[in-house]
Amino acid sequence: FQDKFELNSLVINGGVRWDYFDPDHYVANDWTNPSLDNIRDVKPKYQISPRFAIAFATSAEGKLFFSYGHFSQRVPFNKLYHNPEFDILPGLIKSDVGNADLLPEKTIMYEIGYEHAVNNEVVVKSKLFFKDIRNLLGQRVYVLPGGSDSYALYVNRDFGQVKGVNISIEKRFTGFFGGSIEYDYQVAKGNESDPTQTRRDYRLNIENEKKVVPLAWDQPHALRINANFRLPYKIFISVFSQLESGYPYTPKSENEVSSVAGENSGRKIPVRNTDVNIQKRFKLRSNASMAVYAKVYNLFDAKNENYVWD
Repeated sequence: FQDKFELNSLVINGGVRWDYFDPDHYVANDWTNPSLDNIRDVKPKYQISPRFAIAFATSAEGKLFFSYGHFSQRVPFNKLYHNPEFDILPGLIKSDVGNADLLPEKTIMYEIGYEHAVNNEVVVKSKLFFKDIRNLLGQRVYVLPGGSDSYALYVNRDFGQVKGVNISIEKRFTGFFGGSIEYDYQVAKGNESDPTQTRRDYRLNIENEKKVVPLAWDQPHALRINANFRLPYKIFISVFSQLESGYPYTPKSENEVSSVAGENSGRKIPVRNTDVNIQKRFKLRSNASMAVYAKVYNLFDAKNENYVWD
């Protein structure tokens, strides 16, 4: 449900969203010894998410804006229903078990910014944003009676925070050119970014991390350029180029077992890429036309690293 109110130079958007999800499944009553003979049905999950935004015109060319909202993301099915028979292999954590009682990931987001129209074609935007993320996936290790066999259960245990700034310049498509240039600076940190980290730490007898670290998707700098051109003879060219910081990784020792530095304390090489799309339109008759296009991926043959020797 959403409504908008306009009061002179003030615009207010307000609403609420209701998310409902019924896993229609069961979980064990005793995770220390899970059995299909001792289970309970999972109750449906729901979340009420308020949304609020306000924009105030400071002049004919500029406006301040602020927004606040709650957001919900359902847990992937393979984490809810994995290994539903509770089949635990003998030995040290050789099995994972899904958990249909997992809560959806919850994010609370704030945003404040300013927008200014330089002229009828160009607008400059800047904003600060903050995200608080809860119920991120993790794992908890359970040891079965006897002490020799164990497994890892998916649980809600991790959290994260993302904060940063976004600056963009946009030019409306007029004449033969339009496009935008956008820069993001952000910091994404949390107590753990890999749901299976607890599992590995337990196997290697390593104590869990007790401080916030860069999350796996932390990307401090990102510059993106989008340009669109209209040439004679109905030829259209669009170019998208990006230069972004590399993602973090955890340096390890030569035997690839123990870490020699903090989690995600290393940083991969920056990512760069340029794609081009070219289109030519032909008019066949009064009510029909055809377009022929070519797409060029990675125009400059940039060799971006997917993995590094950690």
